[in-house]
Amino acid sequence: SIQDMIGMFNTPLSERSGRQLNNKEIVQALQALSANVSSLQKHWTGEDILFTDFAKEWFAKKKVEIMENTFSKYEYLYKHAESFLAGLTLTQVTRDKLQALITGMVEKGYSVETIKQVKCNILNPIMNLAEADGHIDKNPCRYVTTPKRTYGKKRSATDAEIRNLIDVSKKHRLWILVPLMAYTGLRRGEVEALTWDDIDLVAGTIKVDKSYTQGSDGKTRLGKTKSRASDRILPIPSELLSMLKTYRMTVAKGRTYVLSQARNDKMIYPGVL
Repeated sequence: SIQDMIGMFNTPLSERSGRQLNNKEIVQALQALSANVSSLQKHWTGEDILFTDFAKEWFAKKKVEIMENTFSKYEYLYKHAESFLAGLTLTQVTRDKLQALITGMVEKGYSVETIKQVKCNILNPIMNLAEADGHIDKNPCRYVTTPKRTYGKKRSATDAEIRNLIDVSKKHRLWILVPLMAYTGLRRGEVEALTWDDIDLVAGTIKVDKSYTQGSDGKTRLGKTKSRASDRILPIPSELLSMLKTYRMTVAKGRTYVLSQARNDKMIYPGVL
């Protein structure tokens, strides 16, 4: 064992008994000692770094890797963990601490989806990076359990239901929103960013290449769509095309945005929509 080898190194030659270490065994002993020292060093560095400080570094790296909309979502998810883990160093963020955080979210009634995203999209990658950088020995998130999802049955809206929605919304100023989303599958942020220049009423197409969203900080952002695959040209069904032409000549006459504020030619605040 390493302890026996250390004892042999510290024992004078005159007092040693039994087999002597050969060169290969000495090298192995030194390598083992070096590995142990490195392991201890990981623990020491993790003791000096606050979880919240390290999380800021992780977010700085993540910001250049993911879309702005996704980054804003991660910021929102992080708030659930930030207050709970504030003041703790990386080595103090143990499995039981993280499990307590998850259990607390369950007791507060957060959805299973939100809880899993906090663990898988925020806590786990942050602690993975801490392990990779040598600040902790193991990522404690690996041993944290989350509640199981319960999957209910889902179905698409029927033609009759969609028509009912369209009929009910006809008296609203922004009535085009319902058929526009129903017939194209556009995301809310994509609809909000849509301008009349994006819609070719002659060719019958819609160009989708931007999104208007609200971040966790309350600020709105006009940026790219969710992913590269989200940039697309959509065909407009004949029924929707007729509705768009009517809306363009009435409610949206002289406006830049398909959905604009009542008094100004500006995008509608996401929370208002």
